[in-house]
Amino acid sequence: AEGKCVLPGFVDAHTHPVWAGDRSHEFILKLQGASYLEVQKAGGGIGFTTTKTREASEKELLDLLLPRLERMKKHGTTTVEGKSGYGLNTETELKMLRVLHQAAAEQPLRIVSTYLGGHAVPTKDYAGVEDPTEAYTLNIINEQIPALVAEAVKYDSTPSEVADKKRRFVSAVDVFCETGVFTTDQTRRILKAGAAHGLRMNFHGDELSKTYAGELAGELAAHAVSHLEHVTEEGITAMAKVAAVAVLLPATAYVLRIAPPPARALIDGGVPVALGSDFCPNAHSMSMPHTMN
Repeated sequence: AEGKCVLPGFVDAHTHPVWAGDRSHEFILKLQGASYLEVQKAGGGIGFTTTKTREASEKELLDLLLPRLERMKKHGTTTVEGKSGYGLNTETELKMLRVLHQAAAEQPLRIVSTYLGGHAVPTKDYAGVEDPTEAYTLNIINEQIPALVAEAVKYDSTPSEVADKKRRFVSAVDVFCETGVFTTDQTRRILKAGAAHGLRMNFHGDELSKTYAGELAGELAAHAVSHLEHVTEEGITAMAKVAAVAVLLPATAYVLRIAPPPARALIDGGVPVALGSDFCPNAHSMSMPHTMN
């Protein structure tokens, strides 16, 4: 071949690629000034997608996922970190992870799966409960993570024909550590429960408010933290000490019209930095070149 060049593939370090339902109507609310949490309280956001994803079959979710992965591939992505998180119950979270596992076997992109049962609190499921967030935290720790571990054994104990494509059923545990979602203490407990079963700690934090996610990452020696728009100087120092990766999502900050993450401060502070598209119903970019620019 002549007149061509070989380029390394992009690693998209943060995506939410498995979901059903259309939330394009929410862009009108955002243009009118509604915040991320205000959209959720109005019946949109993660709650809307959770309802649609629970209703969808594994085949329907797979049929939606495969074209998304193909589009990512056309933009040069070769490895994708893919999260669950639109189930918010044991059955659907496992369903999403099975879909990711099946998709990895049906197309060439490498998929690294992350369990994100702690993406939001399914308040309707806990109607009448005095503290829904705490009740759901206990459900994650005592029911979802043990079920996840039991499910993973079915896949991870099977020899692979192509060892380099054999993915663990799930590699990491994630939580949305944010004001009005999961507290720092609840996040800590969920992450430690996942880590006790060998899952890497890779969580959302310091996105919409200061939740001291950087400090928590240092305390737990977490593998990575995503967002970090409101990370503190102390959090940067703590992350640098344990080489926790800052996964920055500039497209999401743009869509939500919030301050971008302090990339230069993180780099100067010695924190390793990665980028992710944060592809999800809220941010439709599947292009890492677009994310980089």
